[in-house]
Amino acid sequence: SKFGDSIAGMGTKMSAVVTAPLVGLGAASASEFGNVDKSLKLVQQTMGSTDAQAKTLESAIKSAASNSVFGMQDAADAALNFARQGFDAATAAAPAMDLAAGTATDLATVTSGVGNALKMFSDQGLKANDAADMLAKAQAQANTTVQDLFDSMSVAGPMLDSVGWSFKDLAVITDVFGDASISGSEGATAVKTGLARLAAPAKEGADAMKKLGLSFFDANGKMDDMQTMQKKLHDSFAGLSDK
Repeated sequence: SKFGDSIAGMGTKMSAVVTAPLVGLGAASASEFGNVDKSLKLVQQTMGSTDAQAKTLESAIKSAASNSVFGMQDAADAALNFARQGFDAATAAAPAMDLAAGTATDLATVTSGVGNALKMFSDQGLKANDAADMLAKAQAQANTTVQDLFDSMSVAGPMLDSVGWSFKDLAVITDVFGDASISGSEGATAVKTGLARLAAPAKEGADAMKKLGLSFFDANGKMDDMQTMQKKLHDSFAGLSDK
């Protein structure tokens, strides 16, 4: 009899402390699923996807979320951000989530920044996974944050792309400046201004370049790549005095 009473009492307590919260959890899960579903439908509408493509996207989002610290809603939001920028959400969301998690950067900031990189360097065939890898490595090997890299890109990215330099070049330059305690935007401003002056120097600059034997364009009018230009500057400046 005592055993039966204790079992009954335990059942009552279980209902109070377990069943009610589980019901609440079920309601919350249903609500979250509804929000995720809305986001995925928005992605489908934005991208003009077919039902089959939408299913592929949903599968990609589930896979991205299951392999990340971010949940389904985060993954769906990242996909929607990429879709609104005109990119393939199914392939761009996972690299962005990995980058955000690995560098402790806000996911919305990462999706926006990676999207901007893809737009700026689209003519060079930059892909989301490549951009994310470069950003992660650049952030890890120097006194540079992902935000510094995005700031640098927003200032100097268009100039670098216009002269044929790559997104990787931009990351390398930002790292060098970062290790010299120069912020991404400051360093990028210097690079942007420097390239403009080398491309179309004023008379005094042109005279100095001629004296030093410096020329940064080939016979077809294409500007030197970053390494070639750096070596020319280094070699030409080696014999100069401090003045």
